[in-house]
Amino acid sequence: MIIVANMKKKILILSEKPLDNYNVWSGTMYSMNQAFIEQGYITEWLPTPQYTPKQEKLFRFIEKAYHKIFNRGFNKMHFITKAWISSRLLKKEIKKREFDILFAPISAGIIPFLKIKQPIIYLNDANAAQLFNYNIMFTGFGWLSKKITCYLEKKTMQNAKVNVFSTFWAANYAVQHYKIPKKKVIVNMFGTNMFIPKNNEYTQDVGTFNILFFAGRWELKGGPIAYEAYKILKQKYPNILFTIVGCTPNLQDPDVKIIPFINKNTADGIHKIHKILTQTNILLLPTRNEAYGVVFCETAAFGIPSISTKTGGVPEIIVEGKTGYTLPLDAGAEEYAQIIENLILHPEQLQELSKNARQRYEEVLNWKVWGEKMKEVINHLS
Repeated sequence: MIIVANMKKKILILSEKPLDNYNVWSGTMYSMNQAFIEQGYITEWLPTPQYTPKQEKLFRFIEKAYHKIFNRGFNKMHFITKAWISSRLLKKEIKKREFDILFAPISAGIIPFLKIKQPIIYLNDANAAQLFNYNIMFTGFGWLSKKITCYLEKKTMQNAKVNVFSTFWAANYAVQHYKIPKKKVIVNMFGTNMFIPKNNEYTQDVGTFNILFFAGRWELKGGPIAYEAYKILKQKYPNILFTIVGCTPNLQDPDVKIIPFINKNTADGIHKIHKILTQTNILLLPTRNEAYGVVFCETAAFGIPSISTKTGGVPEIIVEGKTGYTLPLDAGAEEYAQIIENLILHPEQLQELSKNARQRYEEVLNWKVWGEKMKEVINHLS
């Protein structure tokens, strides 16, 4: 095995937009790039392929032909012709670059046929086969499109030197479903994609209990369940507050505070989010599906326990009974309300959850830890 020093290594990072763009993958791509830099690596952006009008026309023709023949949904991001053309275009561009490692997150649709001398590190938070009829973006595909998607994803992981997943939920699936060798698969949990104060102070308004729903999609993230749980609690505890951030459901309730999208890229946006989080007691997010959930990392950083569902990778972020609670997917509003009421009646338990949540952020759910683990992986590439 060859051990290599990281200080002079250059990592070529495949991304749709420049690495300083905070909007790619909700800031995750930006955070990963910064984590590499902090570990002493040189990083360089490799743009995803730009297709010619002729190629785009071919892709549309294939999609229409599939719909006409099978009358089913077609995964236009993962099909063989596009993957083959993408791999060829990338190889042509890569030949112009000098680098040591290709880091290719969420790229199973464009790199499965890419053959280069440098090692490839593939990263994702889930496998496509896990998301069929689970995630709305992977719903309705026909059997052939599903088969092609899985074929390309498996080939991508076989082609990569290392496959990095954010949870064991995803990593174990890659090993069991795609038969990827365990030695090629690692778990490295993501961090928070926003600025976090080093010395966090957990504060709250005196005489109130503040519940936060923080998500961009009301229905998909279990908003109706969260709202019903709040209404149940409100009948017993009039001083309870419910704040919704990131979406604008049509609720005719003057006691609910609704805050639309907040831009975390601006100083004003950061200030607003920090103010909300330092006045929050509980994050209530009964999400219907979730591969990871960076929001749980962000709230943990502010000492906020999370209450969510046992789905996807969520139970690995939220440590049951230590940093929060996860309920079955079919749990109703009454069950969520019961857990919150218990914390209202036992504030010492809430305080313990809060302390543990912040500790989990400091020890696991941050990009410094992620970067250190990636450094170990890279240093042992042979």
